[in-house]
Amino acid sequence: MMEAYVRSVPPWALAVAGFLLVAAAITLAVTLRRGQRGAAGWTVFSVVLLGILLITLTPSGDSGGSRWCGLDSWRLVRPSQVLSLGHDALNVWVFVLWGVSVVLLPRSQAVIGAVVILLLPPIIELIQYALPALGRSCQSDDLVHNWTGALVGLLVAATARGLAKARPGR
Repeated sequence: MMEAYVRSVPPWALAVAGFLLVAAAITLAVTLRRGQRGAAGWTVFSVVLLGILLITLTPSGDSGGSRWCGLDSWRLVRPSQVLSLGHDALNVWVFVLWGVSVVLLPRSQAVIGAVVILLLPPIIELIQYALPALGRSCQSDDLVHNWTGALVGLLVAATARGLAKARPGR
């Protein structure tokens, strides 16, 4: 499943993703070394965002040219699918990762990060609908899976912040 997903992404997008990961790792190391936790948090947040945009908005090669939006199914991903690394599971996991990255943002900016995370799925689906040349279609299941992952990730981030705040000596 993962192999088919990677094959649907153009080679240039994979090269860009690799470059972004290396650049982000260097930036992350430098900002953390300098004690700039906020900049480090935004680096991680931005890299995950760029990864999501590369995955969801690069042309798929299927330039059918027709607009289509499947709003007939609003089902959650089944627990047995979550570990399969198929399309549905990846839609959940990438947003879990992004939601968790909010814990790295400065406390005063975490709400901004959460709002961006929750607004992006419908924006992506709208772009996929509006630009049929991408060869992608909007699907309500994608919205549900993205929001599920985002909410799980944000819950993990909120729990981590709460535990860190409750730790003695803070």
